[in-house]
Amino acid sequence: RLVAEHVVRAAADGAQVLTGGCLELSGGGLPYAPFAEAFRSLRPNELPAFAADLPELGMLVPELSALRPPEAALPPGADPMLQQGRLLVGVRALIERLADTRSVELVLEDLHWADASTRDLLTYLVNTVEQPGLLILGTYRSDELHRRHPFRPMLAELVRSARVRHHVLEPLTDPSTRNLAAELIGP
Repeated sequence: RLVAEHVVRAAADGAQVLTGGCLELSGGGLPYAPFAEAFRSLRPNELPAFAADLPELGMLVPELSALRPPEAALPPGADPMLQQGRLLVGVRALIERLADTRSVELVLEDLHWADASTRDLLTYLVNTVEQPGLLILGTYRSDELHRRHPFRPMLAELVRSARVRHHVLEPLTDPSTRNLAAELIGP
């Protein structure tokens, strides 16, 4: 609810809000799911021209396939580490370019369900993006993080970073929950 209110206010203030969420799947998380969902809201005219030259971005932004010449497609058997590196750099370039002209807020929900690829991309962005007009807002549920949860090490690193502000929201008390419900649905 708090993030939803923030998103509405940010959009009203003129920010471009890109929102995506991680999914809980039985076989693990879907690679880059929140980024793919967030970028799906981009219209073709919002995509910078250079994006068509980065075939790896086509994994997250299918609209780029129409802009990309066939010779720019990924070669079969390309090195997966090289592909991932180019994807990380491409996503960074894309969001920095979007933030050149207006504020951009990238909202990533339910990071406790994030797969390793999503965690890697988020870690890369947090540690490399220098764009003043960009805010990355991530949410997670602390009650979902068991002792060996794969998100815990990343969270520990993020909390130590001077670039990150970490806010813990305590659960509502019973009286607060009743007051909120009364406000939302009436007495």
